[in-house]
Amino acid sequence: TTARVSPFSEQRAAVDLRTLVGFGPRPSGSAAIVKARSYIVAELQKAGLKPQLDEFEVRTPEGMRKMVNVRVVRPGSKPGVIALTGHYDTKLFNFKFVGANDGGSSAAWLLEIARSTADLKLEHTLEFIFFDGEEAVREWTDDDSVYGSRHDVDRRYRDGSLRELKALILVDMIGD
Repeated sequence: TTARVSPFSEQRAAVDLRTLVGFGPRPSGSAAIVKARSYIVAELQKAGLKPQLDEFEVRTPEGMRKMVNVRVVRPGSKPGVIALTGHYDTKLFNFKFVGANDGGSSAAWLLEIARSTADLKLEHTLEFIFFDGEEAVREWTDDDSVYGSRHDVDRRYRDGSLRELKALILVDMIGD
């Protein structure tokens, strides 16, 4: 038997990681997260995908804040969605936290897995979601965290698509 070579390129994922980390700390609402989002969108477009920006506003301990999830779909032949998710924001600390092992690695993995699934014949639709606002604005609590993923579930509930979700895989802290 001939060994199959994976289309996933760890070299491309490493370039994505270095690029995202190079933008510096990426807390929600920052100039750096706008740069990261633009990079993610551009890379998805280069892969022939059509990213959607899911903009929303949430109440945080620091007041109202605009956030943006990036979503892209690779259609399948049957009903049902498998969501592959991660986040691209970073927690704000009193030191320079760039989240290489955190939001950086999960966003880089998501980008590369989106590229590497181009030639698959899919039964179920794959949806790639880059969450914004997963980190706490101040301190992790039930109310101050996971803004982007909560928004996504609310969106699915409101538009009736939650029942189509067959599985959701979340990657985080995978850089090690």
